[in-house]
Amino acid sequence: MKNMFKKYGFAAMALALALTVSVTQVQAAEIFVGSAPVAPSVDPVGSLGNPYTDVQSAIDAAVNNDVITISDNISVATKVIINKPLTINGGSNTVTFSSDAIGGWSGNYVFHVYNTTGVVIKDITLTSGDAGLLVNGSSVILEGSVDVSGNEFGGIEVSNNSTFVSTGTLTNTDETYGLPTIWQDGGTNTLTVSGLTEITKGSQKQYYKVLENTNTVTVTTEAQLVAALADTNISTIIFGTDITAVAIANVTRPVTIKTSDKTLTGGILIDSTSNVTIKGLIVTNPNGHGINVYNSTNVLLDSVTVSNNSKSGVTVNASSVTVKDITTSNNGWGGINVGKTTASTLTVNGKSTHSEKAENSAIWIDTPAEQGTVVDTDSQYTMSSADGKQRYSIRVAPRTRVVGGGGGGSSSSSNTTITTPVVTTPTTTPSTTPTPEGQVLGETTFNFTVFMKAGSSNKTSVMELQKFLNAGNFGVLAVDGSFGPKTKAAVMAFQRANLLVADGIVGPKTLAALNK
Repeated sequence: MKNMFKKYGFAAMALALALTVSVTQVQAAEIFVGSAPVAPSVDPVGSLGNPYTDVQSAIDAAVNNDVITISDNISVATKVIINKPLTINGGSNTVTFSSDAIGGWSGNYVFHVYNTTGVVIKDITLTSGDAGLLVNGSSVILEGSVDVSGNEFGGIEVSNNSTFVSTGTLTNTDETYGLPTIWQDGGTNTLTVSGLTEITKGSQKQYYKVLENTNTVTVTTEAQLVAALADTNISTIIFGTDITAVAIANVTRPVTIKTSDKTLTGGILIDSTSNVTIKGLIVTNPNGHGINVYNSTNVLLDSVTVSNNSKSGVTVNASSVTVKDITTSNNGWGGINVGKTTASTLTVNGKSTHSEKAENSAIWIDTPAEQGTVVDTDSQYTMSSADGKQRYSIRVAPRTRVVGGGGGGSSSSSNTTITTPVVTTPTTTPSTTPTPEGQVLGETTFNFTVFMKAGSSNKTSVMELQKFLNAGNFGVLAVDGSFGPKTKAAVMAFQRANLLVADGIVGPKTLAALNK
């Protein structure tokens, strides 16, 4: 400087000082992106009055450490590449990827930060791409409020030895299992994000804001169901719709499968595992058992319906199973079969509903050699032994009979009301001389007095018999007064439940049981 003063004087020295000051005071430029002005603007391109209309042009025009401010919602047709140190201030606006095809991965990130450092992204929504943001071999900080909802495969991917820090509020309202808020895919990356749960899925580390999303999945297809059953991260599978499966659904690990009213057509095999819960599902298998439990323990079927299966609704084979509020109907072999080994145990809780064919049982154990155990917690069933089987039927509700009074007479007539439970052995035998029709005693029950069998013509008595058998879940009969094969089968089911000879003929002992 001294030599410069001697040679050029005060003017040169002043110019040199001015240049020095201008270099040290250079500040980052602010470049605006937004809607085009209504009228042509004389303002510089990139100014607030004459903004760039696409983000990529603004980034290309920027130099290191500039600030890109987005002043309106913007659509982009291709991913935005950020390859220099910049601050992207979204101004609480949204950048939408407008051309991503739904249904497949295309690598369409809304923002792609590539091979750079010093990038700050804040107060912005990135949506409608395959992902909102890719941090690839770069260093990125998120500040303020950043929303990555509405992307097809998740929020943010971090890869290739990147450093990623989120200091603000990160939102992803579409996060579900398999669609994480953040995931790592390749390289050794450094992530600093609070409030997320990490899991490993395949080769990826995935991060979720909601804990349930790390282990719960909703399925709507057979392929999704099979994948969920195979994925050990998943502890809860929810049916989002009815599913028709080509193959049996194999459950070989602890899991909960639940829904409120959805149907699986195809059946379930619970095989050599424990701690399985199925709740609220309707299971129909036209080619076999509904739910087949084999060599498994601590299985709970809660509010499950098994109907229209070609074999058993449920089989309990060398297993321990609890059913709660079970419903079985119209299964080819019957409701629930317990057997194969003495280790088989069925515990029945809640209220059971059975509408099986008259010749089938609600619950049965096949042979003495295959004795299992049925624990009837709420005493809902009566047990009978017939045809080498133990059969369980729902108890008929107590019947109220009004004795005396008849159908007429003075209102001062004395009536006695007697309520009796179902008794499994007869205690009285009516007269062997049948009367033409039954008698109505009071207003609450029908007194059976007529012998009946297939082809009987006593229509009133047969209709009352059909009503009685329907009420006791011994059959699903048309109340038409016709004693046909279905009515006979229902009578046989009633006789077995009451330890009578199951011949389908309503004789003296059967009449006595009906009138208890």
